[in-house]
Amino acid sequence: MHGTAMTLAVVATLWCAAGWAGVYKCTDPDTGAVTFSQVPCAGESERVKVWAASARDTSRPSMEALAEQCVKEGRFKDPASAEIVEIGDMGSKIITYANREIVAQRLPIKVNARNGYGGYGGATWYDCYLSRASNQVFMVVAR
Repeated sequence: MHGTAMTLAVVATLWCAAGWAGVYKCTDPDTGAVTFSQVPCAGESERVKVWAASARDTSRPSMEALAEQCVKEGRFKDPASAEIVEIGDMGSKIITYANREIVAQRLPIKVNARNGYGGYGGATWYDCYLSRASNQVFMVVAR
């Protein structure tokens, strides 16, 4: 599965100069498994557009600063009291944002945040999806 995701990320990156990469979403009729390919698949396939967020910014903030930005702009009730426990390795992922598929940076963060009663409920992993150029937080999703 990681190989397919990596292949898709490479294809999207190589084609971003053109604005979008043609990719085929293939569904196995027997198992329902979904894969992605550069060419139409045997059987059922659907062409999808993959939009690159934009070119990589070389002046990117540190991982800690990005994690803090994710907590501030995420869906936490009290972001000021949220504690970042651990930061995972950043990678790319295709997400749907504003009704189109884009390549975003995924930053896994483990956060201990206050619940609705004001107490800490224990650390939970979240995936923060960021723009590759402007560091805009698209969304923060609990795993």
